[in-house]
Amino acid sequence: MPKTALALLLTLLFISSGAVGAAVAKTGFEIVGLVLYQPSEELEQRCTSHDLATYTKRVEATAAAFFKGATHPEALDLVVAVRPSGKTKVWFIPSAAYGGKLAALRTQLEAIPAPKVTGGPVVFAGIGAIAGIDRSDQDGLPTPEEWMTALKNRPVKDKGPIGLDKMLALAWPNLP
Repeated sequence: MPKTALALLLTLLFISSGAVGAAVAKTGFEIVGLVLYQPSEELEQRCTSHDLATYTKRVEATAAAFFKGATHPEALDLVVAVRPSGKTKVWFIPSAAYGGKLAALRTQLEAIPAPKVTGGPVVFAGIGAIAGIDRSDQDGLPTPEEWMTALKNRPVKDKGPIGLDKMLALAWPNLP
């Protein structure tokens, strides 16, 4: 399945749940876009689109419950990695307003049962909107600050281009 077909399938699953294409809520949180970090072929070998869509909906529901009633419009991207071991890691690309409150949300998100993943990690980002902020200008690949720090601090012998799996090993080391 081409990359665009997988992205379209995941988008359609979100539309059917009301997550994309619906009017942006004036309070609370919702994922208004999804970024897949791996090519479709690689992603399909690692996780089924159904399992990934179901998991992503759970991530969104957990974040929506956390921000229920939030009225201060802010952008909050959720970058999520799942390893074959079932371990998950969540990074945030937040605005300053909610920065101090995100540790509790990270704990909740990382406790969600992970989808079955094989052959390497699966990584995606939920482009999030709190209290209806317009995210239509969001462009590019959300990159957590922790990833940039890990890249900057890697050994000189390892400098140069790096793939996603190696990037994750730097930013999220010592876990299967």
